[in-house]
Amino acid sequence: MKKLLLFFLLCPFLGIAQYKTTVDSLKAVVANPATAAKQKIDALNGLALVYAKTDSALTYKYALDANSRAEKLHYIKGQADHLSAIGLYHSLKVNISKSLTTLGQANQLYVSIKNDNAIGRNYNFIGNMYKQVNKIPDAIGYFSRALTIHKEKNNTRELATDLIDLGSCYIYLDQKEKGVNYYIEAAEHADKLKDGVLYGRISINIANVLRDLKNYNQALVYYDKAIAIFKHINDQLNLGVVYLNASIVYANLLQYDVSEKYLKLSIESFSAVKYAKGLLFCYNNLGGIYIRQAKYVQAITFLNKAIEISNTAKNFSLLAQIQQNKAFALTKLGRYDDAEKLFTEAELAAKTNNNTKDIFSEIYNHWSTLDSARGNFKAALFNRNRYLVLKDSILNISLSKQVNELQTKYETEKKEKQIEILNHQTAIQQLKLTQSKLQVDNQQLLLEQSKLHIANQNLDLDKKQALLTQKKLEAERKQQQITLLNKQNKIQQLAIQKRNTMIGIISGSLLMVLILAALFYNRYKLKQEARLQAEVIHQQNIASKGIIEAEERERKRIAADLHDGVGQTFSAVRLNLASLLGRVDLSKADDAALADKTIAMVDESCKEVRTIAHQMMPNILLKMGLSSAVKDFINKIDADKLKVTLETSGLNERLDNNTEIVLYRVLQECVNNVIKHAEATRLDIQLDRDESGISAMVEDNGKGFNTDKKETFEGIGLKNIITRLAYLKGTVDFSSSPGKGTLVAIYVPLTSV
Repeated sequence: MKKLLLFFLLCPFLGIAQYKTTVDSLKAVVANPATAAKQKIDALNGLALVYAKTDSALTYKYALDANSRAEKLHYIKGQADHLSAIGLYHSLKVNISKSLTTLGQANQLYVSIKNDNAIGRNYNFIGNMYKQVNKIPDAIGYFSRALTIHKEKNNTRELATDLIDLGSCYIYLDQKEKGVNYYIEAAEHADKLKDGVLYGRISINIANVLRDLKNYNQALVYYDKAIAIFKHINDQLNLGVVYLNASIVYANLLQYDVSEKYLKLSIESFSAVKYAKGLLFCYNNLGGIYIRQAKYVQAITFLNKAIEISNTAKNFSLLAQIQQNKAFALTKLGRYDDAEKLFTEAELAAKTNNNTKDIFSEIYNHWSTLDSARGNFKAALFNRNRYLVLKDSILNISLSKQVNELQTKYETEKKEKQIEILNHQTAIQQLKLTQSKLQVDNQQLLLEQSKLHIANQNLDLDKKQALLTQKKLEAERKQQQITLLNKQNKIQQLAIQKRNTMIGIISGSLLMVLILAALFYNRYKLKQEARLQAEVIHQQNIASKGIIEAEERERKRIAADLHDGVGQTFSAVRLNLASLLGRVDLSKADDAALADKTIAMVDESCKEVRTIAHQMMPNILLKMGLSSAVKDFINKIDADKLKVTLETSGLNERLDNNTEIVLYRVLQECVNNVIKHAEATRLDIQLDRDESGISAMVEDNGKGFNTDKKETFEGIGLKNIITRLAYLKGTVDFSSSPGKGTLVAIYVPLTSV
């Protein structure tokens, strides 16, 4: 056993650790009643970004809440941040079309408010998405655009992140010198910021480069630096990752005792943060190290722990590798039958989880060892041939990969030249803008000259105005004489105006009284309408509650009648029938078979009645609560047709009885819809309760449906879900499209629980 799976992906975790310390503070901001509305929206979007990084459905809950509040306040940044979080979520899901669309919409809003830093951050998200699907030239293009923006805005932290991502791209293209130069530049910025997470990322990336170059001693120096950094900031998740990678170096140096020590340190760190996937890799690698040393019994102990974690965490991606390692150890111990069974299970697991050809190659190679040990040389030759065929195929894939890498390098260089051309074009445009500015300055000078000319004309006008003033004085003297003649007429007109004024005041007062009376009447009418509307809503709530409670009472009554009435009757019929058949001569084979068939039908009817009664009002819901009732319900589903997984948190304490019943009915309806219509093979259910409320996610991989059609929601099942949740002041969101499966997101606020 020379080949071991000693590999671990680092990238998904290094970006997450720096966010985890802020989760509690963000939740505290949201929960604080004194928090300003916009600040609370920013905190909700911050939580959405955190959970997008961990690939959690909670992203939608926080992002949608933030967007709802932002729309009411017309807070554009809040709406844009919501789209950015959803775009990152799709990016980590490698859903390129949705991610590009959503991040593009976010950037349009950021442009409208001139938030260039956020635009650069979105470019970094898109670059990481392309890097995940190995479209390195596209990734470099977007990282470069993000780098340009963050340089202009002097955003040192984001700038360092862009440099690290660019360095990893060039390392992938085997341009190690260029990649390391980016890491060094990022390290200079990290030094200014005194940022431990950035230091750690850079150290691990440099160590990985040195490890690929087989410069193990220097690689260990940088791993030790990363260990010191993550110990200092108490980042247990990344600390476990570094220990695991360092153990691989020691294993390659054949220092198995040191490798084992680092793996156990990694297990301590992963256990502290309850990271199951990391523990899975550690125990598998420990088993591999003991197999290398021919310590097969100890190896099996650790491999059994790895299999246990794989089953508990529902993570089967490494199961085939672990099983074939254990089968090889069993072969060396002479337990051939157990090894044969485990090799068969490993082959099935590899097919089920779409493992790479490397895994199948290793299975068949070691399987041939078992066949040879048992003397079954025909089977050994068959498995050896399968191994050689896959080995040749892997070699061809490796050659194709080299060709693709050369093509990628060419495309990258082409992209860089395009960026240079764009920079030249930008410089030309800046020169043109400078020329335009000079032209504008010339026009300003011409305008100043025109203003001087107008000022001279104004002086001439002032002289003419003085002459006109003299003429006006003469006219005023004549006008005074006319005024004396008109005084008597004015005195008479004043008397008439006084009388008209009194009449107007009286009329105006009367009009004001009428207006005030109309306003008081309208106000009284509005109050009555508001009271009526409130009473209607109250009656509707009472009616909804009454309907649901009546429905549950009727279910209980029918369930009791079925169990105590029909069920007891069937039991009595069964006893009487058995007694009667005991008295009758059933010597004929046909008569005996008919009697047995009749007894079996009665037994099946009794079982069916009990099942229906239990489904209508399961006792486990009343005794143990929602979580236990849902587990009991899904355990009765045929796992061969539909594989169901359930995750719950925060449901240790019982909920209100009505709430538990409504949520159980809603989840029961959702699962029944999947069984009846979705044609799905997998169903994931997640139930979470926190301080703000209860959220439930039901996701299947079925055929999906078009949520844009109104007739989709006219069915009784979906109407019942919406009506029941409305009773709890909750919300439900259906996310689906044909061929893409369905996601049902349910949220019930804690105030209604």
